[in-house]
Amino acid sequence: IRLSLVGSEMCIRDSLKLEQNMALARSKGETLPPGYHAHLGMLYAKTGRADEVKPQFDFEKTLYPESKTFIDFLAGTFSKNQGGTR
Repeated sequence: IRLSLVGSEMCIRDSLKLEQNMALARSKGETLPPGYHAHLGMLYAKTGRADEVKPQFDFEKTLYPESKTFIDFLAGTFSKNQGGTR
């Protein structure tokens, strides 16, 4: 049980770091690399922030349309784990 708590704490820490880096990049007018929003979405999924997953996935697909197939796969996996629909 301690291992999953540590994993969850790591995901929370990582998501906070990504959020900080995202704010810094935006303030400088920089574009984040491919996969950034997808990774943040997955961290949100792992930390119970389900309402924030889809916006990150959608933003990833908007910025990098070539990622659509993979992001849709991730969204489907997340949806199945949540017991919902896409």
